[in-house]
Amino acid sequence: MRATRAGGRGEWTAAVEELTRARRVAVIGCPGSGKTWLATRLAASSGLPYVGLDDHYFDRGWQIRCSPEQWQADHDALAQDAAWVMDGLHSTTLPERLNRAEAVVWLDYPTHVCVLGYLRRTARWRLTGRAPGYASAADGSVRLPPDAPSFLRFILTFRRHRRPALAELLARQGTGCAVLRLTGRHQVPGLLAALAERLPTAVPPASPARRGPAGRSGTPGG
Repeated sequence: MRATRAGGRGEWTAAVEELTRARRVAVIGCPGSGKTWLATRLAASSGLPYVGLDDHYFDRGWQIRCSPEQWQADHDALAQDAAWVMDGLHSTTLPERLNRAEAVVWLDYPTHVCVLGYLRRTARWRLTGRAPGYASAADGSVRLPPDAPSFLRFILTFRRHRRPALAELLARQGTGCAVLRLTGRHQVPGLLAALAERLPTAVPPASPARRGPAGRSGTPGG
């Protein structure tokens, strides 16, 4: 893979050109980094279908829908579609997703950014009563992950325990897929603005504080 760290204007230009040509874009990163918010904006800008893996993996109340084997098959079927912007890490199915992707946006943020994103998202769900279907009970009330402390520990240790394997996996991929690595939230508006300049159907690059599609927050943190 050709990895590009977002930085100067020239780097943005090359990365955006790759994204505008891609028909399958994977958005990956630690929980709390804002994958869902960015993926939905990329889908809206490009006209590509949005696929949220958590929506397929979980049923209501964070209940896992199926066996690991069935999930692998379901994921691979989604990845075989001709076009998508796919949001989610799900490391067991990541290799097949990367093999199909034509571009990857890697949200490689510091731990404290992801922790704050997760806490803000959780607080927002509870305060507003609006959450994705998988984070809601049958009566519509918001539900946190069954083992929220373990989930938080996963985020806290992600860079030490998970990131090295993720970086290695990205490095082993072929040259047919470009990787755009973002290292801070401040880079996201610039990326969306650059896309808006090149895609005639692009929606305006909303502020990260605005709200996204119904049932999902428009604030980075997912």
